[in-house]
Amino acid sequence: IGVEPPNKTKYKLGNAVMGACPRHPFVQLLIDSLPANYQKYQDNHIQDTVGKTGPGFITNTFKKYNASHAGKTNTISIFPPSFFYPLSASELIRYKKKGTTVFTTEQLCPETCGIHYWDGSWCKIP
Repeated sequence: IGVEPPNKTKYKLGNAVMGACPRHPFVQLLIDSLPANYQKYQDNHIQDTVGKTGPGFITNTFKKYNASHAGKTNTISIFPPSFFYPLSASELIRYKKKGTTVFTTEQLCPETCGIHYWDGSWCKIP
């Protein structure tokens, strides 16, 4: 799981890139927690979606998992933003306004494995 770039000094675990071995207890906790968490949010506002199923949900569930699995061997690797989120949403918006999404190598890090484009396709209305 990768950490998204800070947004208003808050770090959140992103759900754009996740991987796990089969039957990992954290994935099971995510699956088990999703229905009740989803019911907490009645509005269809974008922020509610982030809390229902997105980074807010992932971050809060990770905190619960981490507290209940302290010292156990089912570890979770958390990667810094430079691995999957080398550019923040606001940086990408600036590029899009210029008509490009092409980056220079100076903006990426040697450890960068992917780039989240923050397109929000999940929230667009047809």
